Amino acid sequence: SIVLFDEFHLFPEEGGGKAVASCFAAMRSLKDMGVPMLIMTATLPSTLRDALKKVLSPGVEEVSASDFRPNRKINVKFVESPYDVPKGQKVLVVFNTRTEAIQAYDKIKSKGDHNPILIHSKFNRVDRMQKISEMDSHDVVISTQVIEAGINRSFDMLITEAAPPSSLIQRAGRVKRKGGEGEVWIFPFRGKVYDRELVKRTTESVEKTG
Repeated sequence: SIVLFDEFHLFPEEGGGKAVASCFAAMRSLKDMGVPMLIMTATLPSTLRDALKKVLSPGVEEVSASDFRPNRKINVKFVESPYDVPKGQKVLVVFNTRTEAIQAYDKIKSKGDHNPILIHSKFNRVDRMQKISEMDSHDVVISTQVIEAGINRSFDMLITEAAPPSSLIQRAGRVKRKGGEGEVWIFPFRGKVYDRELVKRTTESVEKTG
């Protein structure tokens, strides 16, 4: 058998250092027992990659997938408000906290210009799967980090709160997944969940590179 660690980038974001330490301890035990492991992610920070290699060496191999390269162009824009949602497009709006997402859902729904749906981690598995199945019938999906993993949907546009690089990449990866031209709008960090300095450096880097 093989032990699979999927969306590994979420471990430090969801559980912090304790989650990573526990995961590394489990990996060491599996390695000692000779159990093969597969660690999967699209966004692995170099510091975490180096730590993984140290834990698993010798015998670790890094493989990069190259069979999925859609021809797409993403235009990045910085905005002040997440509530100016264009009509006529499939839009994903992502907040860093559940409270902000719920408030945005109520506000956008009350305007009557869109038919939004809300999804976050506190919905139980049955309700979450039901909401995922209903996404195609809504023009606006409002979510938290839960949208970053395990949800295979494509959008014309992303409106996202500023976040660390791995989260921004995962969220932007939901735009025009099969190719084409899409939009990513980034609104200011609300100061919760993530390290403010890291988010600031990420935002400055995106502003420079576009």
